[in-house]
Amino acid sequence: MTPSIGLTGSHQINLPTAMALGIQLGINMPSNIDVIAAEAADVVTLDENLTPALQAAISPAKSQIIEWIEQKIVEIGANGRRKQNSRA
Repeated sequence: MTPSIGLTGSHQINLPTAMALGIQLGINMPSNIDVIAAEAADVVTLDENLTPALQAAISPAKSQIIEWIEQKIVEIGANGRRKQNSRA
């Protein structure tokens, strides 16, 4: 695991570092994490409008996310409880 370099705020923390910090703090961390992410093609240009590529990707991404949520609901229902432990 590579720790976050020069960590000065929560926006600079990566997932492995956050998990390790939770464990060090005694928090019951989940053993399995699903990550849904999108990669930016251009992180320099700022615009109020979506690029054509992003606009075209919204509907398929939405469908995939809904499918993922539905699968998680089935898994939770089959197990009778949540897979991941959460801290109240």
